Parts: sequence; structure tokens; C-alpha cells
Amino acid sequence: LILILIFSLIGVSAQETVDTAGSTATGIIFNSDIAGITPDSFWYFLDFVHTPEESIHEAGLMAQSGNFEATQIAFENFAQEVESQRTSAEEINVNGVSIETMQSNPELQKLYEIQTDLLNYQLYLDSINSILIGQTDVTDVAVVEEALTTAEDAIASVGVVIEARSVEAIEQAAETSNVPSIEADFAFCSLVEPFSIW
Repeated sequence: LILILIFSLIGVSAQETVDTAGSTATGIIFNSDIAGITPDSFWYFLDFVHTPEESIHEAGLMAQSGNFEATQIAFENFAQEVESQRTSAEEINVNGVSIETMQSNPELQKLYEIQTDLLNYQLYLDSINSILIGQTDVTDVAVVEEALTTAEDAIASVGVVIEARSVEAIEQAAETSNVPSIEADFAFCSLVEPFSIW
């Protein structure tokens, strides 16, 4: 229920715009400063750290340039990094959460941050997918779309954990505050920050 509400907000919030290259229809611009060294570079083997943000910008830039092999590499790095967020989400402790402490609870703040990241990642993947749809080399695009599906599966996998932690937080808040679950659910949903594009 919570994720459905947030995903519906995303649908309303994503504005239709086109960047100067004319390659994106959702207002998403892939930033080379965030991407750093891209997989098409000879020096990429020296890039040992791949954050999800870096990898998603790499994938977008590579898709825009039509370099499908490099796009696939960036997607693989992205999926691996997103999967690593699963552990962080699983370790979120919601014990003792009440309606009064929901907003200030540091564990719930982590939950919100991971959830916001997942929503942002999905927006970027959607934009890359729209770029790939416009490409003409069907064989290469099919390989990249398989990597895209793996990346989306990684997001969904962590999303399941976030949903479970959210439900636990709502149940804990209802019990601690001695209120019906629906009241705690409403309080929780009202605290979820609007998504933001980095």
C-alpha cells in the first residue's frame, strides 16, 4: 500500500521535458560528473568504487551514446550495488517506534532514505529504457534490456525489504502508541518525504 501510494505520486510528479540533446522525455539528465570514468574508457579498470548513483549515470550516458556493451557493464555494477543496500534495509530496527517518534527516529530516516533512493533509481531506469526503445540495433538492445531487467529486479528485491520494514514500523507504532493500525499507517504515510531527483 505504501509503495503503491509513493509510485503513484511519482507518476504525477515526473514532468515531460526534453534536454538539449533531445534524448530524454522525463526531465532526467545523465551527469558525467556523477558518472566519473565510464565503462567505455580505457581507464575504467582503475575505477574500483561504483555507487548506484555513479553506475546509473554511467548507464544513461552509455545508452545515449549507443554503446550497448558499456551500458550493460554499468547496469551490472548498478544491480550489484543496489543489492548491497538490501543488508542495510534488513538491519533497520523499528523496535520502540511510536507515532510520536516516527519523524525523529534515525532508523526510520534510514528507511526513508533507502526508499527515496529506490524511487529515484527507478525513474532513471525508466528514462534509460526509453532511450533504448529508440535505438535501432535490436540484437544489442535485447542484451542490454536483459541487464536492465536485472537492475529493476535488484530494486524490487530491496523494495520488498523496505515494504516489510515499513509494515513492521506501522505495527510497532500502533502497539507502542496504543492506537489502531490504520491510524499508525496514516501517520507513517504522512511522514514519507516526497521523492527527489539527485
